[in-house]
Amino acid sequence: MTATIPKGFHPEPFSYHQELELDIDALSNAGDGIGRVDGWVVFVPFALPGDRVKARVWRNDKNYSSADLVEVLHPSPDRVEPGCRLFGTCGGCQYQHFSYDRQLLWKTRQVADLLRLQAGLELPVNPAIASPRQYHYRSKITPHFDKPREASRPAIGFLKAGSRREVVDVPDCHGVHQRGPAPGPQERLPGRGPVQAGSYHSAPRLGRDRHYQ
Repeated sequence: MTATIPKGFHPEPFSYHQELELDIDALSNAGDGIGRVDGWVVFVPFALPGDRVKARVWRNDKNYSSADLVEVLHPSPDRVEPGCRLFGTCGGCQYQHFSYDRQLLWKTRQVADLLRLQAGLELPVNPAIASPRQYHYRSKITPHFDKPREASRPAIGFLKAGSRREVVDVPDCHGVHQRGPAPGPQERLPGRGPVQAGSYHSAPRLGRDRHYQ
């Protein structure tokens, strides 16, 4: 089935949904893997340095393209099993599949790169400080939910990866500091966030979904 090309799609250097094989050699500040085709940058969410991946292009910008991860052909030695079953669907986390020591190295490098590229400063950057917890460390998050309809329970969680509208229901977030047991379904009432640990605030959803064909 041929994908419907979105209005305004620029067909150079890649056609819509063209599939590429890429060697990922870097990470963006947003956590996307960076691959290159003849020097042209392609951003691929959930790809890691050291991965060889198959990716599907959905956007071409002035000096880079964006693509969705289709398949990891050869995994990076730093790729690990994520702790949350929703990772990759939920857009709340970017690095659960990345070994923690390598996360710290890349975060340190990203600070140095920002100082150099944005401020023109070549300065030594202290190594990122490791948290004693790799999971359940956040004291505050911002979940999303729709206005509840009568006799319905809205999804309460985070935006789906790649979407600005669709919410993934997250009954137990692995990023949130635990002060007690995770809430049961009866505690996830219409119009209320989960009662599990941390401070929760509703947030409006903006923009439009990216269409997957």
